[in-house]
Amino acid sequence: MAKPLNSRWVVVRKRPATPPPVISNISTPKRGSDIIKLLAKKNTSPTSRLSIRKAAATLDKIATNVVLKDREIARLREELAQTKPPKRRKVQPEPNERFASLAQVLAQANREPEQRRRQTAKKVVVDENEDSSELENE
Repeated sequence: MAKPLNSRWVVVRKRPATPPPVISNISTPKRGSDIIKLLAKKNTSPTSRLSIRKAAATLDKIATNVVLKDREIARLREELAQTKPPKRRKVQPEPNERFASLAQVLAQANREPEQRRRQTAKKVVVDENEDSSELENE
């Protein structure tokens, strides 16, 4: 680029082709020590150091309160889940009866969900040969 007016007194500065890279890593401080580290270079006067310490202490108190509130919310959600009324479930009537009796309804309401399934009759097979052989050996 030519100098304007071709004067030796006019200085034209050259601009860099790319902007300089950002060296500082900016992140949200999560603890009071993060604020102190972030502002460590700027604490030249005692009043600024005092205000930085106060800001750090306040951030620590707020972070503590947030953790306590999160724990309380989790505890209350658990308590709410335990106090919810149980869902209504279909009662499995006996296959040989037309309607379920009140005794069956109350019996199934007190069971755990895994136990609410209808119990099938198990056949018991007795082998007489094994019983008699055990008596003979003794």
